[in-house]
Amino acid sequence: MRYDFWGKGAAVARVFGTRVSLQTWHNLVCGVAREISMVVRARKVARWVDVGSGDGETCLEVMEAMNDLSPECQRLMLVTVECDPTARTLQSEILPDAEVGGRVVARLSDWRELSSEHGATVVTLLHSAYYLADSRQELAEVLRYLSEIITAEGALVLASLPCSSPMFQLGELGLYKTGRTEDILWAAEALGLTARVRQPGMKWLAMGLQCKGERDMAELDAVIRYVEGRHDLHVGDARRERFLKQVKKLASQGEYLDFQDNIVVISTNS
Repeated sequence: MRYDFWGKGAAVARVFGTRVSLQTWHNLVCGVAREISMVVRARKVARWVDVGSGDGETCLEVMEAMNDLSPECQRLMLVTVECDPTARTLQSEILPDAEVGGRVVARLSDWRELSSEHGATVVTLLHSAYYLADSRQELAEVLRYLSEIITAEGALVLASLPCSSPMFQLGELGLYKTGRTEDILWAAEALGLTARVRQPGMKWLAMGLQCKGERDMAELDAVIRYVEGRHDLHVGDARRERFLKQVKKLASQGEYLDFQDNIVVISTNS
């Protein structure tokens, strides 16, 4: 990963996250849960592999949303894949193992550890494809590998941002070389797989950031450090002013920035 989300960067990531609209985050979580539910349908047992699981909080929220959507799926077994050891430690507390009443049947540190033995019904990459490859060709190879561990009538479900997302216009996070919606669709087409896109909406509160007072500046500096991908960045007045000017420009139509989140569903039976 290019950014230390789970170690020293966790504090600035949390500040950035507090400005995400809870309703639109709920829309994204429920959208992913709905797509997984459509895949697992009436299966009594289904295996879900999540690549880039982080601390497991998103997986937990998706599972909770699925309880209402697919009560007939009596056993949803989860395999998490996360390279960051700090995140895996947090994850073990949030998502207990199957032996102690949870649903996690395996925790892996690298997607290359996955094999056909895992027999996934669905594989998800929820805003994690950015970190898995440095070119569209490499991304296609990752998706090919993952598609080959999926059982009949399964699917890949990805959450991603398009190139036009304001998130990619605010800082260094925009330097990721692939994993955006356009890259995923290119990779799917290159593999001969069918993909469709849904837009659940994701908004981030842009207004209210300012350079007045210690508390306001601390929040602003944390946000800038997050989007620049450097938790130890020295910000300074000039950078603050440039950032606020850019935010104001991008949010000219209202209080919120629309991140333009997409849910991409790739059928592996093409």
